[in-house]
Amino acid sequence: MRGGRVMNEKQMEQLRRAYSDRPNFDGRHYTGNKKKPGTAIRKSQKQRGIDNLSRKDRRSLLALFHEVDNIFGSINMATSATRDDHVTKSEFKVKGELRYKAMVFSDNGYNTYRKRVRKFIRYCHAQHAVEHLRDIKPHMVGGFIMSLHEQNLAAKTISNYINGIQKLAEGTVKDGIKSHAKLVNDHHNQMRKPYNKEDYRRGKKGGYTPREGQIISKHVHGKISPLHGVMVELLYQSGPRIDELRGIKWRQIDYENKCIWMTDKNQNKNGRPRMLPISDEVAEQLQSIRDSGLLPKNHTEDSAIWGSRMSEDDIRNVIKDGCRWGHVGYGGAHDFRRSCYWYQTNRINKEGWSKERLAEKIMEHVSADHKLNPVEAKKEYARDETGRFIWQRNAQGKAVRKILVPRLDEHGNQVYVLKWTMEELMQLPRQHLVDRYIAEVFGHSRTSSTNPYKG
Repeated sequence: MRGGRVMNEKQMEQLRRAYSDRPNFDGRHYTGNKKKPGTAIRKSQKQRGIDNLSRKDRRSLLALFHEVDNIFGSINMATSATRDDHVTKSEFKVKGELRYKAMVFSDNGYNTYRKRVRKFIRYCHAQHAVEHLRDIKPHMVGGFIMSLHEQNLAAKTISNYINGIQKLAEGTVKDGIKSHAKLVNDHHNQMRKPYNKEDYRRGKKGGYTPREGQIISKHVHGKISPLHGVMVELLYQSGPRIDELRGIKWRQIDYENKCIWMTDKNQNKNGRPRMLPISDEVAEQLQSIRDSGLLPKNHTEDSAIWGSRMSEDDIRNVIKDGCRWGHVGYGGAHDFRRSCYWYQTNRINKEGWSKERLAEKIMEHVSADHKLNPVEAKKEYARDETGRFIWQRNAQGKAVRKILVPRLDEHGNQVYVLKWTMEELMQLPRQHLVDRYIAEVFGHSRTSSTNPYKG
């Protein structure tokens, strides 16, 4: 590949500042300044939400938090270095179900459960004067769920709180509080609100447009640095999740094929490897940053491009400043998924991709790892003696879906084939191929994952 674009003196100075410990950028939310090693993060009582409590109440609430931390620490299997009895999620699976539910297997899950439960504990402490976890009763759970409904929270958010309380109960039962076996009961589960895919999607309704992504990127480029600007370009063009973005390494960039091979273990959501397409401009900018000679001495090909310099909050703060400078409504990092959908769709239409090219691109994506294109049992729709499809019917007798059955060869043996082949893809409608391609870019196995971003 030819070298990256040449940066001017201003961009070189910005990049030099970006890689320093104290760049002191003048954003309202992001300065880039690194905290001194070993500096403890100290929060005031107001920041911790306990400044309105008496000394006695503060001590009892913090003691409750300590109990919660001990419970979740006892069931946390996210790290193997800190415990001798470490197990993986797969070791507890029996026929697709977890044999023991009182376990947490990921850092994200641990942090989410702990955060949700702390709000529940605050409620129990304030409304029912609870001082120990064993004093929590089922009616307190019901009252807490009602308070969430009164706040008009999203259905998925309410469901997450209930799941967090259920995980706490599983941990306390394991710790010896047997009465918590029914802390979350059927009545509480009936208080969950139904939600659909649109409700599940995070961020503001709609998300950013490609034009808004360009505006944010332009201002971040000009007022922070090329390193941060190309990060925003990658977000709005290719749509990586924020934690996946932080994990991208220099060695994963394929400058020739214009893509990023995100195939490291547990790098992506659900451990699903994938290939992330990048534009010529992004590839050239990354090449010029790598060849600038300004990277820190401890940077190697295995160093994270952005994750080694920025936390998730840092990335969000960069986006906040870009939105403020560009007069764009801020909606978080996940909202770039919508701009990615329309950027990729417009690119496909502008370049006039044929069905064959779409199928070839999909095959490139599923070739990133054998997990994406496994050998599986071939199925076909069942037919009756007259050749008509056999339908599954509901209680009212209405046909709801065609019945799938294993495909057999002439000897009566089950047929096994690759999940994706060019021949199979070419039989699908073009729009289905477009959605399939973008679903692969998003890191999803279902084409329906693109639906929330089409509006």
